[in-house]
Amino acid sequence: MFNKKDLQLSEVLVATITSDIFNAINVTSEDAAAEIFEQLCRLFEPLENLPMLHSKFLNSKLEYGKDAYAFYFDLKELFKKLEKSGVTIGKQAQKAKAIQSLPDQLRQMKFQLSQETSKEVSFKDLMGCIIDRYKNYVAVFPPDSATSNNQNIRFLGLCTKLQ
Repeated sequence: MFNKKDLQLSEVLVATITSDIFNAINVTSEDAAAEIFEQLCRLFEPLENLPMLHSKFLNSKLEYGKDAYAFYFDLKELFKKLEKSGVTIGKQAQKAKAIQSLPDQLRQMKFQLSQETSKEVSFKDLMGCIIDRYKNYVAVFPPDSATSNNQNIRFLGLCTKLQ
């Protein structure tokens, strides 16, 4: 399919990319394979600047019915990235963000968690508690029924205000 000219061009491109990668990660015979792999992965990660991380932090919110464990794992990773960028987020602020990130359908749970959370509770324990309660709530009120119930509650609220 390729003519000889295309093949030569692809060989040059591969050689250039390979040399760029290995020059960038500075591979020696003393490096462990895991370190080399980690350095390679860092080369291909999208660069995230502070405003982008800050925006992700402010806009992070768990969608009702989605996997809470994955969401809170990503939120914890976001905290780590912000710390690497020089932004320090206190433990209480991390806990508050974890609670605020719950879906709007769970206002009562947000309130209860904010009342129950003390300074002694670790972020890890709080995440475990949130995930367990969230899973139980979603099991009782699956996403489709919760949104229709929420809409009915809003509709009833509008009717009482109008009367």
